Amino acid sequence: TMPKPRLAIVAIGDSVTAGFHIDSDLKMFLRLWSDKKQSWFSTIVKRIEKLRPIVAKNYSTPSSKLVGKTLSDRLLNIKSMKAQVDEVLEARHFPDMILVWTGHSALNWATKPDQNFTRISKGFQTDFQRQIRRLCAAANKQKHKTGIIVFGFISIRTLFKLRALAEKQKKKTPLRFPYFEKSYRIFKSIRPEYRNRTIELADLLNMVISKTVASCQKKYKNDKFKIVYSPDLSKVGTNSLDYVTSLDAWHPSQRGQKKLAKAAWPVIKE
Repeated sequence: TMPKPRLAIVAIGDSVTAGFHIDSDLKMFLRLWSDKKQSWFSTIVKRIEKLRPIVAKNYSTPSSKLVGKTLSDRLLNIKSMKAQVDEVLEARHFPDMILVWTGHSALNWATKPDQNFTRISKGFQTDFQRQIRRLCAAANKQKHKTGIIVFGFISIRTLFKLRALAEKQKKKTPLRFPYFEKSYRIFKSIRPEYRNRTIELADLLNMVISKTVASCQKKYKNDKFKIVYSPDLSKVGTNSLDYVTSLDAWHPSQRGQKKLAKAAWPVIKE
């Protein structure tokens, strides 16, 4: 039998896909410049490796916005979705499969001067759609079969439930979750007083993501290319603090990342 050709797979994402969590400033700085990204994506790559040869690249960076680049982004090696898409399009070989799971930083509405959700979601739609369309247009020109899977946001409801549990535990044992408070400083919208509205915005933006994919399916789908929206990662739920890191009680732990990989696997395997 012929050996299977190498599957080229890439990920575009933010802190969850980059396997990032909140830590001391120095450790976070070093991790931002490191290439070691242990996340659900690396678990997926290992699973595919058992089935066929694979070449994989994870373009994700923490704090990734959809567009734009500030001086601090440069210093901290933070790449927007647009910058990650640029890298995919500039690569010598266009990937067979692109996994997109990004946009979570748009949920930090409490730090924005304009807090109108209708305008926030319109802006998000414009930027997100533009980047997905760039990928679709390029995929459409390929001779080989290509696919894009776009995932809906992580379950913010589950994360808030775990966060409330962690808060109770921290009251009893103050040394637990040493960077618990720091995550409030970095991501203001996860504070208890903002949670309901953050959930509301997550639901709105998830609708934008699925509509974007639906419009791209109509416009670009052909025999060699398909794009799908997957709600599988939005559905991952748990009541156990084992699934968030013991440092910040916010980002997924290694066990949490494995749970995400398990949820993403069926749609990827297809």
